Amino acid sequence: MSDVRVRLADGREFGPASPEMLLQWAREGRIPASSDIIAADGRATPARQHPLLGPIFSAPPVVQPAIMPPPSDGGVGTLIPYRNGAALTGYYVGVFALVPGFGLLLGPAAVILGIAGFRAYQREPHRKGAAHAWVAIVLGAITSLLNWVGIIALVIAANA
Repeated sequence: MSDVRVRLADGREFGPASPEMLLQWAREGRIPASSDIIAADGRATPARQHPLLGPIFSAPPVVQPAIMPPPSDGGVGTLIPYRNGAALTGYYVGVFALVPGFGLLLGPAAVILGIAGFRAYQREPHRKGAAHAWVAIVLGAITSLLNWVGIIALVIAANA
């Protein structure tokens, strides 16, 4: 089969095209079934009846499955990132770490949970919680530092 031309329903013609190019155009959807394929001798064949393209037009269309967007929560997920448990838990642990003495253990836990929550947010931004994760990290670090400095100061003062 030699090079052919494609005539669309509106009269525009494209080509010459090799059989490989014709198949590629048909697979890309650039040749509608209503167009004509014009051979080198001038004979026109409807694209859906053309021996090379007929199977493409008779095959059922391939339907890609729709990817569902995450459900909207109306902004509640921004205020309370319930889809990001690590960030939310880290936030509350960081707040409770403000209680003197509790920061010794809760501070490092808040930092760890905050980092985990922020990584979860970076992987899946729809989960929200970046601000809560940062608050957990900062509060956890400050309360850990202050509590441990307080303990060290008490030990030094007791030994002096």
